[in-house]
Amino acid sequence: MEVSLVGGIVMELVTARCDYASAEEEVVPIDLWDVKQIEAKAPDAKSVTEARKVLAQGDFGKVEPRADGKGWWTICKGMTGTYEVSVKRGPRGGLESACACPSRKKPCKHALALLIYLAEHPEARPEAESTTAPTARDQESLLRAAFAAPEDDTLRLVLADCFEENDQPERAALIRVQCQLARMSAKDAAWKETVEREATTLAAVWKQIGKLPSSYEGNFVRGFLQLTITNYSLKSIGGLPARFVKLFHEGWVESLHKPPCLLDMLPLYRLVGDLDFSKLQVDPSQVMILMKELRLGDPATRTRFVRVPGGYRKEARVFSASASDGD
Repeated sequence: MEVSLVGGIVMELVTARCDYASAEEEVVPIDLWDVKQIEAKAPDAKSVTEARKVLAQGDFGKVEPRADGKGWWTICKGMTGTYEVSVKRGPRGGLESACACPSRKKPCKHALALLIYLAEHPEARPEAESTTAPTARDQESLLRAAFAAPEDDTLRLVLADCFEENDQPERAALIRVQCQLARMSAKDAAWKETVEREATTLAAVWKQIGKLPSSYEGNFVRGFLQLTITNYSLKSIGGLPARFVKLFHEGWVESLHKPPCLLDMLPLYRLVGDLDFSKLQVDPSQVMILMKELRLGDPATRTRFVRVPGGYRKEARVFSASASDGD
């Protein structure tokens, strides 16, 4: 009798020529989270030492599930910057790691540190729930209406009431206080008190939604996030933290500036009211191809405005979901 391992299933092969009975060998499955095996992936012994140093210094942020449900994501402080680091399950069941740092070592010390951390902290390994749960129908229609009329505070205040009724009091409060501030000036008697109330509300909201990935910058304007992408190392939605992608699905993000021209990012772009490609150093025709795939006016697309480079003209051209020829 011979014992072999095929696809993780132990199969017994009886050999007719065998004239003796051998003892069956115990087949032990490979443990992906065995620390020694993870350290063996290091390009050299120094990398293990450096990875342990990263962990000891507490240079990691919170470890979060990736949006594709296949792994985990965090940020790590390095010597020259803060890097996004991720680990995911590979197509053959193994573990794949990636880091935005410039190191040529694979895995680098940051990725190796995340692998070791996950191995030693199984409680940090819950995987993402679906980030594509539909928004309530009435809330969705209000979101689209607010994105279509960005200067109309009435729609936003109605939406705030909807959020309040659906157990999102901080979000409702932010819309109300920022809409109020937009109608005031520093000379108003209630200006200082309203600014202080906005600061308190903003702190509560940021605590609720968490920090933005390092490749994004943003702030809230009249209750919604205005985001700018600062680098283009990311090539797909799946590599983003699930918690961040959920913000798009739940309608927190009203505008996105300098998004890369990537068809893989279209599902995210369709959830944003205003897309601004006008500052990109690309051929305007590339943006037009992407814009065509957005399907402005489609019921599944929240996008109402798209700003594209004006070619040889300095000004951007603005396309609206309600006008085919733009402004």
